[in-house]
Amino acid sequence: MHHYQLNWNFASQEDSWAAGVAFADYIRSGSPADRFDGFEVKYRVCDPQGGWGTANVCADHISKVWQHTAP
Repeated sequence: MHHYQLNWNFASQEDSWAAGVAFADYIRSGSPADRFDGFEVKYRVCDPQGGWGTANVCADHISKVWQHTAP
């Protein structure tokens, strides 16, 4: 397994707030895409006011990271 750090920034605070509702729903649903064969999110920090976030993940191949982050 390899460790990756994922960082993101929203273009504006409005975009961050708009995504916040969907993200909160995802977390409430148990974060179903955070763990699958060969991939696991270990730690995540989000700052909706600042419009940024970071996550540490483990994956057995970079393609699993792309699979997780695909729209």
